[in-house]
Amino acid sequence: MKSVLAIALLLAFSQFTFADSWVPQTPQTVASPQGEFLLRAIPPKRLDDQGEKWSNMLFIVYQLDQGSQGYREMRRFEVEGSPIRFLINDRGDRIVTLDQQFGIGQGPRVVVVYDGKGNELKKWALKDFYDKKKIKDLTETTTSVFWRGDAGWMSDQKGVWLSKPVPPSGKNADLDDYLLDVRGLKISKRSNPDIFKK
Repeated sequence: MKSVLAIALLLAFSQFTFADSWVPQTPQTVASPQGEFLLRAIPPKRLDDQGEKWSNMLFIVYQLDQGSQGYREMRRFEVEGSPIRFLINDRGDRIVTLDQQFGIGQGPRVVVVYDGKGNELKKWALKDFYDKKKIKDLTETTTSVFWRGDAGWMSDQKGVWLSKPVPPSGKNADLDDYLLDVRGLKISKRSNPDIFKK
């Protein structure tokens, strides 16, 4: 009888929990806006049977050869964590990563800016974008907080725009668009979405 009651309670409360489902990461390649550079991201590999030790993610940067119109490898470096979104500019001197596998919006590495050689210039956590009250207005699952919509380079490639997320249904959340200055390494709120069209 107790087991039937426990199962009934589990089923009753399971509708209020949103679980995450993560597929294994696969290698990804992204191009800079004009295709001058490519960034290839090789996901971390498990180093033990228990899954407690992992390698770092490997980034490989390629530059377009104007003569042959092919890409040649310029450099390789490892980055901490397991980012899931990457951006590289047309000078190849700024790389931005967004979020981490197994935890969107979680931890100290929600946004990270690197120089073209793989040196970490600055990182931001979710609390650097939203205060506790606004974080409660965001859609959450068991391991993720969906804090942003789309992202991309501004036309001058001095910054990356981060659009606000779609608010959860039934909530009138006051969420923000952001501009990430990749040179000055600052973030600023943008209340006018037209800024992203410039």
